[in-house]
Amino acid sequence: MTLDAPEPFHQVWPTLQVMALPARRLVYLPIAKNACTSLKTLMVELSDLPGPRRAEIARDVHRITDDEETGLQLKDLDEATARALLAEDGILRFAVLRNPADRLVSAYVEKFVVRRARKRIATAPVLAAVRGVASPTDRDFAEGIRFREFLEHVLSADRTELDPHWRDQTDSFVHFPATHLYAIEDLDLLAEDLAAHLGAPVRIGRHNRARRAETHTLPGAAERMPADLPDPERLSPQSFLDAANLARLRHRFAADQMLYDAARREAALRRQGTKPPTAATPRPWRKRLSLNGLRRALDLP
Repeated sequence: MTLDAPEPFHQVWPTLQVMALPARRLVYLPIAKNACTSLKTLMVELSDLPGPRRAEIARDVHRITDDEETGLQLKDLDEATARALLAEDGILRFAVLRNPADRLVSAYVEKFVVRRARKRIATAPVLAAVRGVASPTDRDFAEGIRFREFLEHVLSADRTELDPHWRDQTDSFVHFPATHLYAIEDLDLLAEDLAAHLGAPVRIGRHNRARRAETHTLPGAAERMPADLPDPERLSPQSFLDAANLARLRHRFAADQMLYDAARREAALRRQGTKPPTAATPRPWRKRLSLNGLRRALDLP
């Protein structure tokens, strides 16, 4: 009997999704629901691919980069090159973080409310578990589920079985030694650092926004079916999370919350002029992302 050799680290999730531009010494870790459509599109635009090919990929960036060999992801490279890009000095390796509560609400609104009849790969396992069926029907997809049901599923499920859109953000950093981390609210600072690194202006577009900036509060939204949520794209996270459930969510995603808060604090210091630009002084994120570092930050044994 022979055992199959494990796939190389850069051919499996989460590392396979990492985007790399070796000539620009730039590497990006996409995390679902964290401006990843905008930033994946930006990486395509910054690449050396011919203009028509860049435009083609940008029009359907997730499907094409997932299904085709574009040369833009670690999965398209040999293992030695992939390892070098994640280890060498002088390479800007960045990712974007999001408040866990806001991220979970955004995922629910997009997948289970606004586009509930179309996003089936991500939502089918959740619908099946909540409704207690082997395979959801078209009616199940059309009706969707309540946010409360979605939250209970996420909080009780094995984290390794969660879809990347609501899986822990820290799980994406298994093989990714980030030099720069940003909160989603601080993309302007990312643009500044990219411009300094590349020596040219950088503009980050805004793509695939499930929720709009203008929000209103609807008490009890967590108990309503999707069809009964008025103007769901403008509902605030507070509409779905009371104090008790917000506390449970923050406890479950404590590591995510810690990293997000740290990124926000550093951005605030930088805006006050009390810290040098991150492009000049890369952040020591590698230590913070270590297992022991997270345990210490969370007061765990």
